[in-house]
Amino acid sequence: MRKHTLFLLFSMFWLNIGNAETTNVDENQRRHGIHGMLLFSDGEQLYASHLPMFHKPHDVQIVMAVNFADQALNSQLVSQLATGNYWTLEPERFDLSTLGASQPDAIHSFTADVYANHFERGGTKAYEGKQLVVTKTVFRQTLSEQPANKAAFFLVNQKKRPTLYYFHAIEGRPDFDALVAIQHAAFEKRMIPTEFDMPKRQDFVTRQELANTLAIPEDAIRLVYFETGDLK
Repeated sequence: MRKHTLFLLFSMFWLNIGNAETTNVDENQRRHGIHGMLLFSDGEQLYASHLPMFHKPHDVQIVMAVNFADQALNSQLVSQLATGNYWTLEPERFDLSTLGASQPDAIHSFTADVYANHFERGGTKAYEGKQLVVTKTVFRQTLSEQPANKAAFFLVNQKKRPTLYYFHAIEGRPDFDALVAIQHAAFEKRMIPTEFDMPKRQDFVTRQELANTLAIPEDAIRLVYFETGDLK
């Protein structure tokens, strides 16, 4: 009986060590932190876009459709931000690697303080501790420092919206984060692209370059957000 008990204790000891090692491996993939986000609207739906950097825990680009649990606030901001302005979110600490993911421990809601303008650049806190629900993950990728030979832009929202939003997929260091708003009417009867490419430049993109690439008027394009400093 005593030998049997010692064997069980010994087995449990090694099992716990094995579990600890597995947990440590998993933890190395975690991205715990405060992950700031853009918040914008197409007049029908709110979207949030993580403000990434090339180092952990912020090295994941995620664009999501989100709703506030507070329905009155959600309706207000859907309308208010439809003019093409952006606000920002300063969320609670969480693991970015699980946000809007498909794994069993995925996070599909979080609380955040809501700021008019940029929360790290003089923005004004408008609401505190508001809950948001991720309804769809539009785009998700871990940043790579490997150079890319093109700048790819992807459509965020539905093609039927009056304002179409495109974001730049960040690839290769240095790079830029960009959100572009384009008037639906600018495409006239031509097919609206779900994605398009431009020659790669690390420091900027202009409305004229976008207009030439898409063959639409320059005044139909607005550069809503553009950032290079965090991606050098």
